[in-house]
Amino acid sequence: MTHYDWGRRKYFNSYMTAELNDIDVLICDEAHRIRETSNNRFTKKEARSEIPQIKELLQVAKVGVYFIDDRTVKHQADANR
Repeated sequence: MTHYDWGRRKYFNSYMTAELNDIDVLICDEAHRIRETSNNRFTKKEARSEIPQIKELLQVAKVGVYFIDDRTVKHQADANR
Protein backbone atom coordinates (compact mmCIF):
# COMPACT_ATOMS: atom_id res chain seq x y z
CA MET A 1 0.00 0.00 0.00
CA THR A 2 1.30 3.45 -0.91
CA HIS A 3 1.62 6.01 1.86
CA TYR A 4 0.62 9.59 1.08
CA ASP A 5 2.24 12.37 3.09
CA TRP A 6 -0.63 14.85 3.56
CA GLY A 7 1.83 17.41 4.94
CA ARG A 8 3.33 17.85 1.47
CA ARG A 9 0.21 19.27 -0.18
CA LYS A 10 0.88 22.77 -1.46
CA TYR A 11 -0.63 25.45 -3.65
CA PHE A 12 0.72 26.15 -7.14
CA ASN A 13 2.26 29.40 -5.88
CA SER A 14 4.28 27.60 -3.18
CA TYR A 15 7.26 27.15 -5.49
CA MET A 16 8.32 30.76 -6.15
CA THR A 17 11.64 30.30 -4.35
CA ALA A 18 12.19 26.59 -4.93
CA GLU A 19 15.42 25.26 -6.38
CA LEU A 20 15.74 23.64 -9.81
CA ASN A 21 14.70 19.94 -9.65
CA ASP A 22 14.00 20.36 -5.92
CA ILE A 23 11.47 17.49 -5.91
CA ASP A 24 11.32 14.20 -7.78
CA VAL A 25 7.64 14.17 -8.83
CA LEU A 26 5.11 17.00 -8.78
CA ILE A 27 1.46 15.99 -9.21
CA CYS A 28 -0.78 18.95 -10.04
CA ASP A 29 -4.50 18.33 -9.83
CA GLU A 30 -6.72 21.04 -11.31
CA ALA A 31 -3.79 22.26 -13.45
CA HIS A 32 -6.22 24.34 -15.51
CA ARG A 33 -6.11 26.72 -12.52
CA ILE A 34 -2.43 27.57 -12.97
CA ARG A 35 -2.13 31.36 -13.08
CA GLU A 36 0.03 33.77 -15.04
CA THR A 37 2.40 34.29 -12.09
CA SER A 38 2.59 33.08 -8.50
CA ASN A 39 2.12 36.59 -7.12
CA ASN A 40 -0.95 37.22 -5.00
CA ARG A 41 -2.22 40.09 -2.89
CA PHE A 42 -0.06 38.99 0.04
CA THR A 43 3.20 38.77 -1.94
CA LYS A 44 5.57 41.47 -0.71
CA LYS A 45 6.85 43.89 -3.34
CA GLU A 46 10.44 42.66 -3.03
CA ALA A 47 9.32 39.02 -3.44
CA ARG A 48 7.20 39.59 -6.56
CA SER A 49 8.22 37.80 -9.73
CA GLU A 50 7.30 38.00 -13.40
CA ILE A 51 8.26 34.37 -14.00
CA PRO A 52 5.23 32.47 -15.34
CA GLN A 53 3.80 30.08 -12.77
CA ILE A 54 3.94 27.17 -15.21
CA LYS A 55 7.67 27.77 -15.68
CA GLU A 56 8.21 27.64 -11.91
CA LEU A 57 6.33 24.35 -11.73
CA LEU A 58 8.22 22.84 -14.66
CA GLN A 59 11.57 23.79 -13.14
CA VAL A 60 10.92 22.62 -9.58
CA ALA A 61 10.27 18.96 -10.43
CA LYS A 62 12.23 16.32 -12.26
CA VAL A 63 8.87 14.88 -13.40
CA GLY A 64 5.59 16.79 -13.55
CA VAL A 65 2.11 15.27 -13.86
CA TYR A 66 -0.68 17.72 -14.70
CA PHE A 67 -4.38 16.84 -14.50
CA ILE A 68 -6.67 19.13 -16.50
CA ASP A 69 -10.47 18.96 -16.52
CA ASP A 70 -11.72 20.73 -19.64
CA ARG A 71 -15.28 20.77 -18.30
CA THR A 72 -14.51 22.70 -15.13
CA VAL A 73 -15.72 26.30 -15.01
CA LYS A 74 -12.66 28.41 -14.36
CA HIS A 75 -12.26 31.64 -12.42
CA GLN A 76 -11.53 34.93 -14.17
CA ALA A 77 -7.99 34.97 -12.76
CA ASP A 78 -7.00 31.57 -14.16
CA ALA A 79 -4.29 31.77 -16.81
CA ASN A 80 -5.93 29.58 -19.48
CA ARG A 81 -9.20 31.45 -19.84
